[in-house]
Amino acid sequence: MSMHAVDPSKLSELRQHAEARLQGGQAPKTLGWSSSAQALSLLHRLASDPASAADALKLLHELQVHQVELDLQHEQMEQQLLELGETLRRAEQRGDALQALMDAAGLRAPPLLAAVPRA
Repeated sequence: MSMHAVDPSKLSELRQHAEARLQGGQAPKTLGWSSSAQALSLLHRLASDPASAADALKLLHELQVHQVELDLQHEQMEQQLLELGETLRRAEQRGDALQALMDAAGLRAPPLLAAVPRA
């Protein structure tokens, strides 16, 4: 699997959107994922110690922002998946229409098209 470079402006935009959701009081969705008991325990220990409480709050905020960023990415991927499905459906319809026209004209599909499996 190849790795693609991520546009830094998109990451900044995603982070700003995540920050806005948190500031707006929208709790991060977890989409069924649970938090690690170890991570929560560590966060509790850090928050309980006055010397590290500020760091714990910063860490909690960063985790919340990251969770919202992941949720936003998930929503974007679901939307893209729906769009890809619709594009595939339209392409299949065009292929079916092309095949019907070719059949009506008594033409054979080129070998490459003939090799494409039909659903």
